[in-house]
Amino acid sequence: MDPTNERRVFELLAQASLIEMPQYFIVTPKLLPGLRYPDDTCVHVVFNGPWMIPQSKWDLQQQIALYKTKLHQSQ
Repeated sequence: MDPTNERRVFELLAQASLIEMPQYFIVTPKLLPGLRYPDDTCVHVVFNGPWMIPQSKWDLQQQIALYKTKLHQSQ
């Protein structure tokens, strides 16, 4: 899928999550930056592969700060 339509599909799924209590499972080899979700949306990201850092080195707060910085830069 080309990047424009790929973004449209993901934006439609994010908007659809505003209606009642839907549940979606999306399997994708990449994440699109800057997608907007409702505040009560729960997103689980599963990474796997030899390039992964050990769980002990994972810093959730650092990742959230990085995401917020990139989100503000894209606006």
